[in-house]
Amino acid sequence: MKGSIICPVCGYEMEVDDSIEDGEVVACPKCGAELKLTFSDGVIHVDVV
Repeated sequence: MKGSIICPVCGYEMEVDDSIEDGEVVACPKCGAELKLTFSDGVIHVDVV
């Protein structure tokens, strides 16, 4: 799912492209926080892990 997310730790906005899978964990490029991305009804949900 393509879109943008905001890191809940530092507020950095980052782009998410179509290669991201549901449940994938990514690192914020600014603060390094590990973020789990889940998709539901066209919405990207972000949880700190």
